[in-house]
Amino acid sequence: MSLSIFISDFTNVASQILFGVWAGILFFQGKLSIGATLVAEGFASQIFNALFVYEQAIIQFKSIKTVNNQIKELEKDISESNEKLDSDLAELEIKDLTVKYDQGEEISYPNIQVSRGKKILLSGDSGTGKSTLFKLILGELKPTTGKINYFDKNNQKISPDLSKIGYIAQKPRLFPATIADNITMFNSKLSNRVEQMISEVDLTKDIKKFEKGIDQKINLDHLNIPGGQRQKIVLARAKILKVT
Repeated sequence: MSLSIFISDFTNVASQILFGVWAGILFFQGKLSIGATLVAEGFASQIFNALFVYEQAIIQFKSIKTVNNQIKELEKDISESNEKLDSDLAELEIKDLTVKYDQGEEISYPNIQVSRGKKILLSGDSGTGKSTLFKLILGELKPTTGKINYFDKNNQKISPDLSKIGYIAQKPRLFPATIADNITMFNSKLSNRVEQMISEVDLTKDIKKFEKGIDQKINLDHLNIPGGQRQKIVLARAKILKVT
């Protein structure tokens, strides 16, 4: 983009100089008055400067479009699978995994094996690729090298339905609605399962503390629901939607 700016800037300056020389020649030939010459040069300067600004806007727009296309190229289509994630997936393997961006930044991950029911801690500074790893596992991004393998109980590779993997973000996404609506995502057909899901995520005691129970409305401006309870609400949502 810097080369394009240089060429555009050079063209703008050169055009104004040439126009000024041409107006000067006409003045010395007596075809233009001094006033007309100055007005013409001022008008030309405004025109060329406006064209320069417009051209730079187009260049920047194309640059942004290129970056967006590069991001889209990292994304891959996820094919639907008939296999059931709950019953089949027994182990997750991350092997030689890297993600490289066009700007030159590269994120490398250690080889990891996660068995069903196993808990692991993934720590690191901001920007080191923790969230990116989850996107890779969920199939939202395509790795530059390496792969993520999924195995069943018989240690056979499978292709599970990744859309059934529940993921709780660092900042839970809630809506200015009741706790029940946040769990069911406004699907009234799931209302009869809310109490069960609340019990499974150990939220029952917390719900009883609210005057309106599951009908307590969440205030996003004042966050009347503590962080831990918000996480449990999102977990209950993931479980109830997975059951369907």
